[in-house]
Amino acid sequence: MKCSMIKKIWLIVLVYSGLFAQSGFFVKFRENVSNVEIDKTNQKIVQKVLKESSNTTNKGISLKLKPLNQYYFEKGIEIGKIFFVDFNDTLLNNKAKENYSDLTEIEYTQNNNIYKLDYVPNDEYVNKQWALNTTKAFEAWDITKGSKNVLIAIIDTGIDYLHPDLNKNLYVNEAEDLNKNGVLDSEDINGIDDDNNGFTDDVIGWDFTDRVGFPFSSTGGDYIDWDNNPMDEYGHGTWVAGVIGAVSNNGEGITGLVPNTSMLNIRAFDPTGNGEEDDAAAGILYAVEMGAKVINMSFGDVNFSLVLRDVIRFAYDNGVVLIASAGNSSSNQPHYPSSYPEVISCGATDNNDYLASFSNTGSTIDLVAPGVNLYTTDRNSGYREFSGTSSSAPVVTSAAALLLSLENFNPEEIKQILKSTAVDLGSSGWDEKFGAGRIDILSAVSIKAPAIIKLNSPKQDFSTNSDTLVINASVLSGYFDRYELQYGYGINPSEWVTLIGNGKNQFVNRDLYKLDLKNLNDSVYCVKLKVYFKNGLTTEERANFYIIRNSAEINLLALAPAFYGDVSTILGSLYTNELCTAFMHYKRVGESEFKVISLDGFSTNNMFYKQLHYGFIPLDITSSNETYEIFFEAKNLAGNSSYLYNDGNYFVVKTDNQIINEPKTVLSYSLPYGRLSDKSYIINGISNKTLFENSYDNSSTLKIYSFDGNKFVKIDSINNRQVPKSVGDFNNNGKTDFLSYFYPKATIDEQKDLNSTKFSLKFVDSTAVFRPIFVEDINNDQNYELLALTNDTTISVFKVTSDFKLELIDKAYNFSPNLYGNYYKNSFGSPSAVISNGASGENAKELWLIDSEGDIVCYYINENGQLQNGISITTGLLGLKNLLTAGDFDGDGQNDIAALLESEDTPFKLLLVFNIKNSKLNVIAERFFIDPSIQFSSLGIKPKANVKFAKLFDSNRKQLFVNTYPYSYIFDYRFNKTEGVLFNKNNDVKANEYYYNTFVDDLNSNGINEFSLPVDNKIVFYEFGSTTKTPSPVVQKGYSMSGSKAFIKWMPTGSKTYIYKGLSEDNISLYDSTYYDFIIDSNLTTNNYYFYKLQSYNANSTIKLSDLTESIGIYIHDKINYSGKKVIKGNSVEIEFNGKINTAVLNLESFKLSNGVRPSSILASSEKSYIINFSPSLQKGNYTLIVNDLIDYYGSPIDNFSFDFNVDEIITTENFYITEYNILEPKVISISMNLDIDKSTFSKAENYLINPYNKVQKVDFIGNNTVVIYLNYPVKSTGVTHTIKLENVKSSIEAGNILISEGAGSFLVLSTNADNLSDMYVYPNPFSLSESDGMVYFANIPIKTDIIIFDINGNRIAEISERDGNGGTTWNLTDLKGDKVGSGVYLYRAAVIDEGNKEIEVKLGKFAITR
Repeated sequence: MKCSMIKKIWLIVLVYSGLFAQSGFFVKFRENVSNVEIDKTNQKIVQKVLKESSNTTNKGISLKLKPLNQYYFEKGIEIGKIFFVDFNDTLLNNKAKENYSDLTEIEYTQNNNIYKLDYVPNDEYVNKQWALNTTKAFEAWDITKGSKNVLIAIIDTGIDYLHPDLNKNLYVNEAEDLNKNGVLDSEDINGIDDDNNGFTDDVIGWDFTDRVGFPFSSTGGDYIDWDNNPMDEYGHGTWVAGVIGAVSNNGEGITGLVPNTSMLNIRAFDPTGNGEEDDAAAGILYAVEMGAKVINMSFGDVNFSLVLRDVIRFAYDNGVVLIASAGNSSSNQPHYPSSYPEVISCGATDNNDYLASFSNTGSTIDLVAPGVNLYTTDRNSGYREFSGTSSSAPVVTSAAALLLSLENFNPEEIKQILKSTAVDLGSSGWDEKFGAGRIDILSAVSIKAPAIIKLNSPKQDFSTNSDTLVINASVLSGYFDRYELQYGYGINPSEWVTLIGNGKNQFVNRDLYKLDLKNLNDSVYCVKLKVYFKNGLTTEERANFYIIRNSAEINLLALAPAFYGDVSTILGSLYTNELCTAFMHYKRVGESEFKVISLDGFSTNNMFYKQLHYGFIPLDITSSNETYEIFFEAKNLAGNSSYLYNDGNYFVVKTDNQIINEPKTVLSYSLPYGRLSDKSYIINGISNKTLFENSYDNSSTLKIYSFDGNKFVKIDSINNRQVPKSVGDFNNNGKTDFLSYFYPKATIDEQKDLNSTKFSLKFVDSTAVFRPIFVEDINNDQNYELLALTNDTTISVFKVTSDFKLELIDKAYNFSPNLYGNYYKNSFGSPSAVISNGASGENAKELWLIDSEGDIVCYYINENGQLQNGISITTGLLGLKNLLTAGDFDGDGQNDIAALLESEDTPFKLLLVFNIKNSKLNVIAERFFIDPSIQFSSLGIKPKANVKFAKLFDSNRKQLFVNTYPYSYIFDYRFNKTEGVLFNKNNDVKANEYYYNTFVDDLNSNGINEFSLPVDNKIVFYEFGSTTKTPSPVVQKGYSMSGSKAFIKWMPTGSKTYIYKGLSEDNISLYDSTYYDFIIDSNLTTNNYYFYKLQSYNANSTIKLSDLTESIGIYIHDKINYSGKKVIKGNSVEIEFNGKINTAVLNLESFKLSNGVRPSSILASSEKSYIINFSPSLQKGNYTLIVNDLIDYYGSPIDNFSFDFNVDEIITTENFYITEYNILEPKVISISMNLDIDKSTFSKAENYLINPYNKVQKVDFIGNNTVVIYLNYPVKSTGVTHTIKLENVKSSIEAGNILISEGAGSFLVLSTNADNLSDMYVYPNPFSLSESDGMVYFANIPIKTDIIIFDINGNRIAEISERDGNGGTTWNLTDLKGDKVGSGVYLYRAAVIDEGNKEIEVKLGKFAITR
């Protein structure tokens, strides 16, 4: 298989040997020409060629003119009459060849074709890389393999830089690589920014992940702070890097699409594959700073942010090509960053050129590329298949990098080259599924004719409240024929209104149309610029714009204090009726200035445009037990702001009291972490208490532990069982039974014998429809009932018989209102349910559940075990992971219900403790918890939550456990309010995945219930003692005040506080004591860490001294201050500091112009700088920026400051470019310019660079701006794409004598096709190998033509087709078996294919081959 693949590749490469550069040519004199005549002829032609050439051309010429073999020449042998001629100049060689060809003494002339060893890398798995063949990468590599100077930035999860198939192609920052060994090691780490780029020790790239306020996980990897180690902990970035730049021809692994490359490793995503837009944006700025030419962004979301938009525009303006995945949702809606107009958006195809089932489509798709099962590198030196538009984007990135290795095109030129050379798929021309078609790397690097086709205004997601919309665009393409301008209703309109139907000329930055909006409704619309090419194909650029004349409507979903860890902050959640950025303005009561935070969830101040908004006051700013005044703002796409107040006043919200941990005793026994039963059980005949557990290391095995009074002893285990839902003697036969649910199996196991720990299976249901809830005697008749869901909305009650049959007693249906239609269907999912007495206010036994719509449903249980509809409480929180418990929380003698409700669309949970009194809902406690566990879902890790009432103190009430990753809380109802009495944080995300049942029981029989908590890698057991112990003080803040002082503030829990200090966490000693709640420590050494711990003293406690707090590390450093600014055009200002800053901006009001205008986005651009952007751009003039309320990297305040800056007017210059061209005859072309022309420069034949070789014989002029050129050879519908580049031509003196623009606007691409087969021809015919480039051309045919070639006996030997619009196709004389054909007469059948793949015209013909 491997050999046949290599053979196939060799053949494909051979086909294109004639495309490569040539040096010199051969000329053969006829046999009857003497040596003397040959010498005279050679001298004559050399003199003629040199005389006809200009002095400039002659400069530095080194002529080679010699026989192929001197001996045979001297002997007069025929083979000696072949001469090699090379002037070392292409133009002179072509002139000489023409002169020789005109002589009768010459038998033939032939180019000196340069044959190359076909580049097929020897990498082990190259035969698995189907995309290399599909994109014609092998052939493209014979033109370019890339360049180390074209730096490719990969913004992703990082790259495994130790991978042997990647490391040699990864960028190394030589200025930071101190020992010059090309790797990051300890010798490079000197803590100095050696290259002064704002990043310390960035030897191999940078890690921008900084999940501000996000809980640290000991198993979650590196995601807390920026650092210089961009190691991939997820894999995605390594997969992307392999597609682009796996080391080629090293005998192992795979080859990247760019064999000669340098990849910049930029990590912006955490170990779960999640990332924040500000981290990705900072990565883009770093890529620009480091000189990246291409940025690959295989990520995205349906929401877009101002931060990322502004940074992408900045990179684009700096000449960086940006490429992004279109998304994997099979959606036709916009997706970001791929939908930004500055970005090339890539869909995905499979190995049959079918659109991948997951690939997004729509108006913003540019093109598609292979993206299904691409074989690539994986972490830990591995390899794997990679699917998704994330894998198609690096294919396009590779094509862009290869193009840039040939010429320094700008981003728009790269985009249009790739689109114009793509293989057309789907509907003819650009379409919403495939865009411009599938990437063709060979065509891109062969033709490389730059173009610019763009909508300058409106840009994607532009919004206006004006009555008119000015549509401005630029169109410059070598393929240009005409254009249309249209608009339609919706994101992807099905009907269009034509504004310009047949635009004839190209243009730059032209106002094409003023669209009247007065009669259009507020909505989203789409502008379409459709450009028709000479080759019959089309391309499109689209932009959605919004008409918004009003401000948004704001609905408040939640505003309440919320715990994020042990810190109480304030959570706000809004819904707006249109896309908006939303803000919460807040201040403490008594303060004068409001601070501002955008409601972007965990992504601080990214300013997303969306409809559902949520966020919270940053933890570094908020304080416990503080009252805040709040109002909300929503700004829509048009910039219209609406505000939400509380009936004209501020909302007033108070944060919760600080959780002060009750002293607890750590018990001597523990278990490995895992899923633990919530209490102990007595197995019949076994005296010791027994626990069940699914441990993390073997989660499918149920382990049974016995507690002997001091420790746990494993006594048995059962495979394929989960922790029991219920344990008891279900059939009253004296043996212990347990119910388990291990999806999809529901099982009941029974103790085999009394005194035995062995169990046998008695009942199983594997339908997955049957979902057991629990087994319990629900009606107090001494018999057990099993409750189960038998469909999503039906609860069935069964009696458990003596032989474990289930007899149906009753069915109950969800009677709560269905508010959300068929999507949620009032499903109970796999519910948490609880039996209670009297919580509903009725003297009845109750069953409580929660459905997927957040409805809390209560059924009454009658004496027969039947369920009767009770009450339902609507919360509006949608989700399937809601939890319940029942108990008397407030000690009033009535049971209460505690519901922990998730919010499916927002990362918070709501704790609601209530009962029903006097037929009214009585809410005892309401608490929100910010839930970061959603951020781990992409890893397959799903941390669990739990809520449970249990009695932990000697009181008449129960306490409430709440576990929500990674935090555990215990709340107690004291003095008529709910107080937190314990907080625990577990840094191991995996432990929390498996730990969710809260164990409470009196294991040691001392009359005090123990409770369990996950701690590191085990489950630890605690109990609250009967004695009182002083709680530890609560540290609120600590930071360096200057180069020699530290400030620490805390919440006292006693009359006196002791301060311990040291130079390490493990080596501290008593330093001081105080009766105040703060301390300023002086005379410290600059640039050193000091560690502090605090201890409270309370004379009224039994144990008067508290435990020490966790250590507080403070880095003592000189004050960090503003050091300078840099204005970047009219829309950006970079602000520099003399030290490391906090990369997260916590208050949007920190930066403001003196006129009150806030920047549109703010971002840390390095460790020592912010970049702020204004949209729209600032006008020319002087401005003052006021900066306040900043903190540095170490948490120390930065002094407020302000500075003035000036915005200069942007001066635009006129361009000189081609507006139109036409092929008047096969060898005659007219070219029109946008300005009057300088005829002297347009008259010079050498100013027309034609490829493949052709020659301008004559130049004529029509009027003042059109030139007509006459060529040596035909260029119309030949099956070869010709390019003409105008060089060194100018406009007339009256028009400014402007030199023609480089790149787009200076190229013609002569790629036309016929309307039918009537004038189809084959050339050369007859074919002679010695007089050709090895190809037979079928010319003057339509764009969709299939050709079958037969031998003289009618045997089918080859199949070729025309799809690129150049009017022809080629055959390389290879049959279907891969063998070269011999001399003879051959037949062909050509058929034109319509859009439905039906033949509409057929032509038969023949041609001859002579070898």
